[in-house]
Amino acid sequence: MLGLEACCRVALAVEQMRHAAIWHMTGTAGVFGGAASAGRLLGLDAGTMARTLGLAGTQASGLRETFGTMTKAFHPARAAQSGVLAALLAQRGFTCTESIIEGVHGFVQAFAPATDDVRCITDGLGTQWQVLNNAPKPYASAILSHPLVDAMLALRNAPGFALERVTRIGGRVNPLTIRLESRPAPRSGLEGRLSFQHAMAAALVDGECTPRQFTDERVDDPAIASLRGRIAVDADPAVAQDQCEVTLTLSDGRALTTRVVAASGSLGNPMTDAQLDGKFRALAGTVLARTRVERLLDTLWHLEAVDDVTAIIKLCRLR
Repeated sequence: MLGLEACCRVALAVEQMRHAAIWHMTGTAGVFGGAASAGRLLGLDAGTMARTLGLAGTQASGLRETFGTMTKAFHPARAAQSGVLAALLAQRGFTCTESIIEGVHGFVQAFAPATDDVRCITDGLGTQWQVLNNAPKPYASAILSHPLVDAMLALRNAPGFALERVTRIGGRVNPLTIRLESRPAPRSGLEGRLSFQHAMAAALVDGECTPRQFTDERVDDPAIASLRGRIAVDADPAVAQDQCEVTLTLSDGRALTTRVVAASGSLGNPMTDAQLDGKFRALAGTVLARTRVERLLDTLWHLEAVDDVTAIIKLCRLR
C-alpha cells in the first residue's frame, strides 16, 4: 500500500505528462512505488529512504512509442526492479541527491516542466489516500476506450440492432482518447489493446471485451476489421475522459444513439464486488485450478487476517 500511494502521489505531480503522449506514467512514476516498498521492507531510516527515492528517480524511464509491443509490459517490471536496486544500493551507503523529485534538474522538471506546485505529493499524507482514487478496469482494452466499449455493449442490445446493417459508427469522445488510443488498423493483439476502434468493433461483434478479443486472430478477423473501418468519432473537449456519445447508422436509415455519462469501472461507476470476483475468476482460472482460485479469492478478501504474505504467494504458484 505504501508503494502504491507513493506512486500515485508522484504521478499526480506530473499529470500533464500524459497529455504530451511521450512518457509512460507506469515506467516513470512507478519507480518511486517500487523504491518506497523495497525501502520499507528493508527497514530503511528516513535519510536512507530519501537516497533510495533519489536513486529510483534517476532510473525513471518508459516511452509510449513502445506501446503495442511486449515492451509496454516491461515498463512496470523495470520500475519495480529499479526500485529494489535503489533500496539495496542506498542500504549499502550508495549516495544520491535527496531532492530528485522537486529539484531544479529533477524528476518533475524533466517530465512535466510546466508543473509549478508539487505539494500534492505530501498534502494529507497519512490521512488522505490517493490510491483510493484508482479503480479496477472491467475491460482488457486501454482505459480511455472503456466508455466506448460500454456504448457498444449497450447498442448491441438496443431494439432494432442488427450487426449486418451497421454502415457507420460515429460519435464524440474526449480529445485525449483520439490522441492516445487511435489505431484504426492494429497489426497485432497487443496493438489492439491500444486501439479504441478495435475495442469498439470487437465489443460490438463479440458482446464482450476480455483478453479473448485481443489476440492476433481477433485483430485479423474480417468482420471486426470491416467494422473498424466504419468508425469515425470526433474529439470534443466538453466530453470527459470517462464519457462518450456513439451513434450507429443502419442501412435502412435508422440511427441508434447512446451516451455514457460514467464508464464502467470509473470512480463515478465503480465495479461491484461481484464484478471484481467475476473478473478475478475468469483471469486466474486460466492458470489455476478452480479450488485454488476460490481459496485465493477468499484470502484476498480477508487480507487483514493474513499474518504472512507467503500464504498468498503459495496460493499463486503454478503447480
